[in-house]
Amino acid sequence: MTIEEIQAELNKMPAALSAAGWAQPEAEFSLRANSTSVVHLRSWHENNTYHFARGDTPAECIAKAWAFIKALPDPEQAILTTYSRKLADAIDYGHENNVPAKLVDPVRRAQKAVSDALLPAPSAA
Repeated sequence: MTIEEIQAELNKMPAALSAAGWAQPEAEFSLRANSTSVVHLRSWHENNTYHFARGDTPAECIAKAWAFIKALPDPEQAILTTYSRKLADAIDYGHENNVPAKLVDPVRRAQKAVSDALLPAPSAA
Protein backbone atom coordinates (compact mmCIF):
# COMPACT_ATOMS: atom_id res chain seq x y z
CA MET A 1 0.00 0.00 0.00
CA THR A 2 1.16 3.51 -0.72
CA ILE A 3 1.07 6.27 1.87
CA GLU A 4 -1.81 7.82 -0.06
CA GLU A 5 -3.80 4.55 0.06
CA ILE A 6 -3.19 4.20 3.79
CA GLN A 7 -4.24 7.82 4.36
CA ALA A 8 -7.39 7.36 2.25
CA GLU A 9 -8.44 4.32 4.32
CA LEU A 10 -7.68 6.06 7.62
CA ASN A 11 -9.69 9.10 6.51
CA LYS A 12 -12.82 6.93 6.13
CA MET A 13 -12.57 5.28 9.55
CA PRO A 14 -13.68 8.16 11.82
CA ALA A 15 -16.98 8.50 9.93
CA ALA A 16 -17.59 4.74 10.24
CA LEU A 17 -16.79 4.86 13.96
CA SER A 18 -19.13 7.83 14.41
CA ALA A 19 -21.89 5.85 12.69
CA ALA A 20 -21.29 3.10 15.26
CA GLY A 21 -21.73 5.58 18.11
CA TRP A 22 -18.15 6.57 18.91
CA ALA A 23 -17.80 10.25 19.83
CA GLN A 24 -15.03 12.30 18.21
CA PRO A 25 -13.17 9.24 16.86
CA GLU A 26 -9.66 9.24 15.45
CA ALA A 27 -7.69 6.73 13.39
CA GLU A 28 -3.91 6.62 13.32
CA PHE A 29 -1.38 4.33 11.63
CA SER A 30 2.03 3.71 13.23
CA LEU A 31 5.21 2.08 12.00
CA ARG A 32 7.80 1.16 14.63
CA ALA A 33 11.27 -0.29 14.33
CA ASN A 34 11.47 -4.00 15.13
CA SER A 35 7.77 -4.23 15.85
CA THR A 36 4.46 -4.82 14.12
CA SER A 37 2.55 -1.95 12.56
CA VAL A 38 -0.69 -0.79 14.13
CA VAL A 39 -3.85 1.11 13.36
CA HIS A 40 -4.99 2.80 16.56
CA LEU A 41 -8.70 3.65 16.71
CA ARG A 42 -9.74 5.85 19.60
CA SER A 43 -12.33 8.16 21.05
CA TRP A 44 -11.14 10.41 23.86
CA HIS A 45 -14.68 11.57 24.60
CA GLU A 46 -16.05 10.48 28.00
CA ASN A 47 -15.00 6.82 28.17
CA ASN A 48 -11.69 6.74 26.26
CA THR A 49 -12.66 3.93 23.90
CA TYR A 50 -9.83 2.44 21.85
CA HIS A 51 -8.76 -0.52 19.73
CA PHE A 52 -5.39 -1.59 18.30
CA ALA A 53 -5.36 -3.43 14.97
CA ARG A 54 -1.86 -4.90 14.66
CA GLY A 55 -0.34 -6.57 11.64
CA ASP A 56 2.82 -7.31 9.72
CA THR A 57 1.84 -5.06 6.82
CA PRO A 58 -0.14 -1.85 6.48
CA ALA A 59 -2.79 -3.72 4.47
CA GLU A 60 -3.19 -6.29 7.26
CA CYS A 61 -3.60 -3.54 9.88
CA ILE A 62 -6.16 -1.72 7.73
CA ALA A 63 -8.11 -4.94 7.11
CA LYS A 64 -8.17 -5.77 10.83
CA ALA A 65 -9.30 -2.24 11.69
CA TRP A 66 -12.17 -2.44 9.18
CA ALA A 67 -13.16 -5.89 10.50
CA PHE A 68 -13.33 -4.45 14.02
CA ILE A 69 -15.39 -1.45 12.86
CA LYS A 70 -17.83 -3.62 10.89
CA ALA A 71 -18.34 -5.88 13.93
CA LEU A 72 -19.34 -2.98 16.22
CA PRO A 73 -22.95 -2.98 17.38
CA ASP A 74 -25.20 -0.27 16.03
CA PRO A 75 -25.56 2.75 18.36
CA GLU A 76 -29.04 1.76 19.60
CA GLN A 77 -27.78 -1.72 20.52
CA ALA A 78 -24.76 -0.22 22.30
CA ILE A 79 -26.98 2.15 24.31
CA LEU A 80 -29.29 -0.67 25.37
CA THR A 81 -26.34 -2.87 26.33
CA THR A 82 -24.83 -0.11 28.46
CA TYR A 83 -28.23 0.64 30.01
CA SER A 84 -28.75 -3.04 30.85
CA ARG A 85 -25.31 -3.22 32.46
CA LYS A 86 -26.03 -0.11 34.56
CA LEU A 87 -29.38 -1.52 35.68
CA ALA A 88 -27.64 -4.77 36.68
CA ASP A 89 -25.09 -2.73 38.64
CA ALA A 90 -27.94 -0.92 40.42
CA ILE A 91 -29.56 -4.26 41.31
CA ASP A 92 -26.26 -5.59 42.66
CA TYR A 93 -25.74 -2.40 44.67
CA GLY A 94 -29.25 -2.72 46.11
CA HIS A 95 -28.64 -6.31 47.20
CA GLU A 96 -25.20 -5.54 48.66
CA ASN A 97 -26.62 -2.64 50.68
CA ASN A 98 -29.92 -4.24 51.77
CA VAL A 99 -32.13 -1.91 49.79
CA PRO A 100 -35.73 -3.11 50.25
CA ALA A 101 -37.01 -5.49 47.59
CA LYS A 102 -39.96 -3.20 46.82
CA LEU A 103 -37.38 -0.70 45.48
CA VAL A 104 -35.07 -3.19 43.77
CA ASP A 105 -37.76 -5.30 42.09
CA PRO A 106 -38.90 -2.59 39.62
CA VAL A 107 -35.28 -2.14 38.55
CA ARG A 108 -34.98 -5.91 38.10
CA ARG A 109 -38.10 -5.93 35.88
CA ALA A 110 -36.71 -3.07 33.81
CA GLN A 111 -33.37 -4.86 33.44
CA LYS A 112 -35.15 -8.03 32.30
CA ALA A 113 -37.16 -6.07 29.71
CA VAL A 114 -33.99 -4.50 28.33
CA SER A 115 -32.22 -7.88 28.27
CA ASP A 116 -35.17 -9.43 26.45
CA ALA A 117 -35.03 -6.61 23.88
CA LEU A 118 -31.33 -7.31 23.29
CA LEU A 119 -31.74 -11.06 22.78
CA PRO A 120 -32.53 -12.32 19.30
CA ALA A 121 -36.07 -13.60 18.83
CA PRO A 122 -36.32 -17.38 19.14
CA SER A 123 -36.47 -19.10 15.79
CA ALA A 124 -39.65 -20.92 14.92
CA ALA A 125 -38.62 -24.53 14.63
